[in-house]
Amino acid sequence: MRILFINPPTGIYFREDRCQIAADNLLATPAARTPLDLAYPAGIARTAGCRCMIRDYPAMGLGWEIFRADLKSFAPDILFISTTLFTIEDDLRAAHLARTIYPGILTIAKGPYFMNDPLGPFAICPDLDVAIPGETEMVMADIAAGRDLSGIDGIIYRRNGEPVQNPARPMLEDLDQMGLPARDLLDNSLYIRPDTMESQTTILTNRGCPHKCIYCLARKVSGQQDRWRSVESVAEEVRQCVEVHHIRNFFFEANEFTLRRDWTSALCDRLIAMNLPISWVSNSRVDTIDEELAHQMKAAGCWLISFGIESGSQEMLRKMRKGITLDQSRAAIASCRRAGILSYGYFVLGLPWETRQTIEATIHFSIELDLDFAEFYIAYPFKGTELHTILHHEGLLLGDGQARVEFGDRTKPSHRSQSMSAEEIASFAKVATRRFYLRPRYILKQLARVRDPKVLKNYLRYGIKMVGKLLPGR
Repeated sequence: MRILFINPPTGIYFREDRCQIAADNLLATPAARTPLDLAYPAGIARTAGCRCMIRDYPAMGLGWEIFRADLKSFAPDILFISTTLFTIEDDLRAAHLARTIYPGILTIAKGPYFMNDPLGPFAICPDLDVAIPGETEMVMADIAAGRDLSGIDGIIYRRNGEPVQNPARPMLEDLDQMGLPARDLLDNSLYIRPDTMESQTTILTNRGCPHKCIYCLARKVSGQQDRWRSVESVAEEVRQCVEVHHIRNFFFEANEFTLRRDWTSALCDRLIAMNLPISWVSNSRVDTIDEELAHQMKAAGCWLISFGIESGSQEMLRKMRKGITLDQSRAAIASCRRAGILSYGYFVLGLPWETRQTIEATIHFSIELDLDFAEFYIAYPFKGTELHTILHHEGLLLGDGQARVEFGDRTKPSHRSQSMSAEEIASFAKVATRRFYLRPRYILKQLARVRDPKVLKNYLRYGIKMVGKLLPGR
């Protein structure tokens, strides 16, 4: 059985179910990420004896004509499509094109859209046969083994022309059962570290999130119970990447890499003992890291940590249920600085209670922290989150809200706050970014720490692009 796994040619998006955004909308990390949501199920299907191909058309810079050519040359029995909330209609065009060439092909799509509207896309696309609204890996194991669709939990499938939803599938507790992703089926040169332009790959470490932030999809798509791969499994994947694929830069993907201090510490010890020439980045909450752990992460190869700082207003943090304090953010960033690790802060603007004063507090706080990078997101009301419920009940969604939320541009507000219009929120997001990045002191600090002319060239390139995006009226 032949299976073609694809990111359709509908734009470079971060397609992880919990974080879906066009890469071009990010200022500090505007690069494609390794599509683990394709590589993991492909690895499982190949283990079951299937012949698999992965095509990441947006990262490859290729369009629909090349997709047609791949269909004809590979002749797949199954087409597996990764979709996003913003591109699902265009993504499902792939199912229609495949069906015109191979009427008997089985078309499968995955993505968080199916969690809230499991049957809707089947009406949008009559050529869609199966949808996976949750974790894909064990579903793919059943499909690759040839099980009848009626007996596979965790899917919606078309029976006699009508979509039928099977019972939900429990989330996988032992993530080591997924094996390693089929990274050899990818063109790993497409996924780069933005500053050095070296190959960088993503390594999944855990799933699940126990926290209750009102705007986040993490609990919905991966559950509130944190589930971890073993240290041995992650270390083996790092070794394989270095020795087989010649990749030495990593992004450890996690809802919160430092949630279990003992696990993080054990992995760092293992990486130090392996003595491989690697560099890596991860994320953290500001209340789960201290200077001791930061130094250990630095010794293991960590050079940057991203933090969801979210706001400079303690009241806003309380209302969004972030569960952190401003002082914890100050301490975490200071710990990174003393350990020699760069800091990357994420901030969210435009929640229902946002005012000009709270945004001003957030801008001042981002500057006070002396972060190395910052990203100012506009809050997006994903369906299924508490944020969406609040905005709907308070009548703050624009228009009827529905189309804007499902198919909107995440960089443009689909709602207003209680005291600010959508246009004001969008304008303040640009103002925040300009005031953070275009400070002479910040620019001089960044240029002073760069020692590699190639890195300096890339910083200048991104800086010019950033200025173009941030000009008034753009």
